Amino acid sequence: MREGIDPYIRLGFQHTPGREEWKRIVENQDKEKMDACFEKIPVKPGEVWYIPGGMPHAIGEGITMLEIMEPSDLVVRCEFEREGVVVPEEARYMGRDLDFCLDVFDYQEYSREEIIRKCRIEPQTVEKTVSHERWRLVDETLTPCFFVETLKVWSEDEICHNRRFTLGVVCSGKCSIHIHEQPEGETEDGLSRDDLSYEAIRVERGDSFVIAAAVKGYRIVPEGTVELALVYPGEDMER
Repeated sequence: MREGIDPYIRLGFQHTPGREEWKRIVENQDKEKMDACFEKIPVKPGEVWYIPGGMPHAIGEGITMLEIMEPSDLVVRCEFEREGVVVPEEARYMGRDLDFCLDVFDYQEYSREEIIRKCRIEPQTVEKTVSHERWRLVDETLTPCFFVETLKVWSEDEICHNRRFTLGVVCSGKCSIHIHEQPEGETEDGLSRDDLSYEAIRVERGDSFVIAAAVKGYRIVPEGTVELALVYPGEDMER
């Protein structure tokens, strides 16, 4: 968040135009009336928001965010240019026409309070130790496609892996990640840490990394406190 800016998002219609008026607004690129369909919804650093399919949305000034999408590229862009940034014509309607894309939108009218209750996620603690804490942000109650968790580590610790291909992003801090593998021919029973082979990487804020599904576990050595976002496939994606 930038200093001197009150961050906000636009999410859902607070003043719904209906399908035909929304078509006219988009065709004419009537920015004033487009903006009037929404009210600014204030957001704070660290908040998590879920945007259901078909709900119109936009990101306000001063926000740096991590956006996680379902495995599709079905995006309708109704605003073609703002502040010198132009959306190419081929990227506006998914290769279709506006009439086809108008059916995507949820034209229901939502108050700001309704949107906050519906779309702001309260993280749930799923694991807490003397060295780290893990929160679940997105699970099968919202989408079958992926899970999202955050992991905060303030002291060196061994982390149990979920045995799924995992994408990680460092949200704050720095750390080394030591990924260990069991040597061939050995069993897990009686295996000492000295018998493990390690591969280590050092990451810091803004870096991304992956952890293979075959990895049994990994050790995080933080430099201070580090916070990671972890994304991995949902139940349906394993089939």
